[in-house]
Amino acid sequence: DENDELGALKLLEKEGKDFNVNYEFNQRIPVIQAINASMFKLFEAIVNHPKFESSAVDGFGETIFESLIYLYGGDDISINKEEDQHLTEMINIILQSDTYDFNAKDLNSDTVINIACEYPKKN
Repeated sequence: DENDELGALKLLEKEGKDFNVNYEFNQRIPVIQAINASMFKLFEAIVNHPKFESSAVDGFGETIFESLIYLYGGDDISINKEEDQHLTEMINIILQSDTYDFNAKDLNSDTVINIACEYPKKN
């Protein structure tokens, strides 16, 4: 909540693999805060952390990757070029992750593949 990406990264490094990157505080989890603040290094560190739960959901019951796909490919919310670039970068971080579980299911038992097929990027 303090917009201190460097401090958060140092804390993750200090605590190592035992750190709970899924800790919920006031109904928020760190990965959502990293997304909202466009903290790419922190986002990458959380997504690639051994304890990150790919099935973690946002306030709508969607997995983090699904949420990014909805924003990136949907027409419901208008995003500017910079926001589009941020979403693209975060999606690429997940796609390059060796630990992300692409079979993680959301509230409706959908996987990110289901959502990506439903919401292809509009050109």
